[in-house]
Amino acid sequence: MKIYFLKLNEQIQTRSRKYESSIQLLSKFNGEYEGLINYLNQIQSSLNSIENAYVKEADNFDKLKESEEKAKLIEKDLLSRQADIRFMTISYQNFSNLTDSFSRDLQNYYAKFKDSRRIKHLSTDFQTDLTHLKD
Repeated sequence: MKIYFLKLNEQIQTRSRKYESSIQLLSKFNGEYEGLINYLNQIQSSLNSIENAYVKEADNFDKLKESEEKAKLIEKDLLSRQADIRFMTISYQNFSNLTDSFSRDLQNYYAKFKDSRRIKHLSTDFQTDLTHLKD
């Protein structure tokens, strides 16, 4: 019985570390996501102002040239942000993989207790709780 509980304790600690890791991944992803959304909103605002400048200053060559330079700077900045977007994609994929793993673990856990004959020795209250969890 002691070996069983030691093994169970080890499994719980392993799962706990996985859950903590997933929470850290999600927090990091969320922070990066918010930063990227703010950046994209700024870029959208800048592009809108450049577009308005093209429309309003269509006859002023110097203003058009200035707007074109701003657009080129934004383009370079966007290209430099490709790594951030890749990081976001990878972070999301890692978190998605972890949640799939948790889902499989939970399904395996429920499958172990599906057969009521395996849990006859447990109290009826606990059996009811397990049945409620499965639903």
